[in-house]
Amino acid sequence: MKLSLHEAAMFGQVLRSLPDVRLSANVIKKMADNLLAIDKAFPDVGVEHARMFREAGEPKEGDPSWKNFLEAKIKYDQDTKIDVEFKTIRYEELNIGQGQNHNHLPPHAVAALMPMILTDEGQ
Repeated sequence: MKLSLHEAAMFGQVLRSLPDVRLSANVIKKMADNLLAIDKAFPDVGVEHARMFREAGEPKEGDPSWKNFLEAKIKYDQDTKIDVEFKTIRYEELNIGQGQNHNHLPPHAVAALMPMILTDEGQ
């Protein structure tokens, strides 16, 4: 699956900050494998951003070229794609709404995890 750097970073952030939920060992293993796959596929974004910053003349915040640098940086993050092979889980395996803590996963977390989730719609 191809993900933009922005989507991959969002996926990783959600996996790293999941609330206290009760998931099976199998689901946790798949999430860990997927996080490792993203980490391996992720380019050294800091190096690219630094190159772009130097090319922009190392602008200070508020300089007219600062806005151009930020726009180029955002475009790079959105347009650059990585190819990641995810291990999928079924939506039901997340046990949302079940257990002592009701396994609450906020909608933004589920949305970020959708690349690895199989639903009845086949996604």
